[in-house]
Amino acid sequence: MGSRRVVCLGLFALLGLTSIVYAQELPSPSYNSVTSKRASVGSTSTWWNKYLPGSADGVVSAVTNPTARWGSFLTATRSSENMGSQDNIISDTCLGVADNTKIPHRVWCRYSEGVIPANGLYASYMGEENSVKNLAADAPALDPFSSVSGSNPSRMIVNLRLDNGLGDGVVSNKSSAYINLTNNSKATAGDGGYAKAGIVVSADALDTSTGTGTALAMGPNHAIDWYNSASTLGWRIRRSGNAGTGQIILGNNRFDLQLNEGRSQPLRATSRGVGINADPAYALDIAGAARYSYSMIAGGSSPKISGTCAATFVAGGNSAGKLNLNSTCSSTLIVLSFTQATPNGYFCDGTNESNVNALVKESADDTTSATLTVNGAANDKILYKCVGY
Repeated sequence: MGSRRVVCLGLFALLGLTSIVYAQELPSPSYNSVTSKRASVGSTSTWWNKYLPGSADGVVSAVTNPTARWGSFLTATRSSENMGSQDNIISDTCLGVADNTKIPHRVWCRYSEGVIPANGLYASYMGEENSVKNLAADAPALDPFSSVSGSNPSRMIVNLRLDNGLGDGVVSNKSSAYINLTNNSKATAGDGGYAKAGIVVSADALDTSTGTGTALAMGPNHAIDWYNSASTLGWRIRRSGNAGTGQIILGNNRFDLQLNEGRSQPLRATSRGVGINADPAYALDIAGAARYSYSMIAGGSSPKISGTCAATFVAGGNSAGKLNLNSTCSSTLIVLSFTQATPNGYFCDGTNESNVNALVKESADDTTSATLTVNGAANDKILYKCVGY
């Protein structure tokens, strides 16, 4: 054990750490919360080699001067000190094995806790920060297929990767989740204890030089789910299959749905309306042919009725409706004035429901009105249908 102590003390001295104390030599309790050698796996244990082949024997816990600049304990390594053939350089490894067949212990591989006292003075606090400084060439971009089955693309640089299994070729059973955000306090709805956001991507965190920075990348058949209650799925946004392209763009006071990237938008919603293959100037703009599988119901505000002889509006709206000629009316001119202007004018046709042989035709129009010439009798029912063009 003496030779090991000399080696360890020399290593920690190189790292600039002082006051190294072996856990097995500490009084119980120690001044730095490392309590006796129960805090270590023991100097003669080798069972961890089953899970971490090549681990050194005699690993024990150690504490350092709590006033050290970078904290009370530090693990450090650099690849230049390993000139052998082993490629994996890992500075810190946590191994927690849930192998008790008698008692169902809850097992944490690592638990990190920070406390901010009520009278604490702090400029900022982070529970944990993981930082990588890349002074070499830019790392390659990753997509959902880059690291399937735990593969490591050449020169990949990732701050944090969560996976399941040990990379030993043995298939792992399913885990509950890769990340679980939860509230560990006694807060009730509306009280403290909650985080103000789940995940925040800083405005300058991603490369947007191409116009878009990918904040979340997922493979085919993955979804975003909202639940109504426990085990009860409510709303879902999902990608089905692995063919085709498209995007949803939330723009400046507009919403675009693009299919087959590079095409003009098949659907655009703005404050003016909804356009299909068109930038809407009206409540609904359709560029191209439209087919209706069901009957359309005339809606909207009814047109204002005027003319040489009064008529009463019965039912309908801007696009179609029914009029009743008053008892003093027969042949007359009826002017329909609409609430929505069109680029060129209105095309209207009509029928005398009371006398189908009586003539009803459009005789004039402009961008806001149409004039019908009616040949009929008092109290005739007149049907009209109008389309803006």
